[in-house]
Amino acid sequence: MINSGDVAFILICTMLVFFMTPGLALFYAGMVRRKNVLNTIMSVVFCCGLATVMWYVVGYSISFGPDLGGLGIIGDFSNVFFRGISASEPGPYASSIPGQLFAIFQLA
Repeated sequence: MINSGDVAFILICTMLVFFMTPGLALFYAGMVRRKNVLNTIMSVVFCCGLATVMWYVVGYSISFGPDLGGLGIIGDFSNVFFRGISASEPGPYASSIPGQLFAIFQLA
């Protein structure tokens, strides 16, 4: 059973963590010369975007997928591109929030 309070809490926490990205960009921009500020900010934004895409493509599957060969070290590629991760059913690691929301929270 999906709990609306848990879903709202996780969404708010995820949003607050994503708001830290501009803060990180401004922090790094404060440590470089004035002419390099835009480059530094764009580098942080690009890296965050690249990490998001990589998490969507293979990161979640490797981190939380079934064990590869029973070793318990790394997951297999059964959830590549969030295949089998539902937005309306609870995931295997959180019984009161949807699987996709759990994945987005782990990305943050």
